[in-house]
Amino acid sequence: MVSGALHYKAVGIRGCVNGRSSALPSACLCLQVKLQRCLPFKHKLEIYITEGMHSTEEDINKQINDKERVAAAMENPNLREIVEQCVTEPDD
Repeated sequence: MVSGALHYKAVGIRGCVNGRSSALPSACLCLQVKLQRCLPFKHKLEIYITEGMHSTEEDINKQINDKERVAAAMENPNLREIVEQCVTEPDD
């Protein structure tokens, strides 16, 4: 074992969707952000839309699994607000 080496756990999610929902990229972004915040360990997170289940699944898969694209999306104030509303736990 190398001193100071990081150990990652892989987390894979493959989902099916129906139709051509324009909200799917935002929903995937919400899922990506929520899992990043909630998983208690270092991880490699990959989210994929099942092949053939959405008209733009290839583009969405590239976007949601690219750290730089996710970071850029979260810099957009309108999109960031949508994501924060989605991932924030309700006060009970």
